[in-house]
Amino acid sequence: MMKKLFNASLFLFFAFPMFSAAQNLAGMYEREKDFMSNPTVLILKEDGNFEISTGGTSVRGTYTVAENKLSFKDETGDYPDTLAGLGIFTVTLNGGALSLKAIKDKAIQRRDVLTGSNWKRLK
Repeated sequence: MMKKLFNASLFLFFAFPMFSAAQNLAGMYEREKDFMSNPTVLILKEDGNFEISTGGTSVRGTYTVAENKLSFKDETGDYPDTLAGLGIFTVTLNGGALSLKAIKDKAIQRRDVLTGSNWKRLK
């Protein structure tokens, strides 16, 4: 019985990666260039702050990690959507690729930027 429980625990651990703290995802990520050949960069800092920048414009705010969910809240920058509240996404980190899928986000521009393609870790 213990062996079955242990094997089931190992399966769940590897099949559904959990993120217990922001530093597990902290880093700089880049996605493919937009239609104007501008790279989009996502910076997740260990202190829970983030920045998204594309072609000279940027949005900054805070993020939190709970299990496999990542939440963003815009605060400052060129086009922050401060009225939209939290954007909640499922997150998958596979090697150097970060993938986000929207669960709930009223900030349409933020949702479109974050979920458009995979993010490659730069640092």
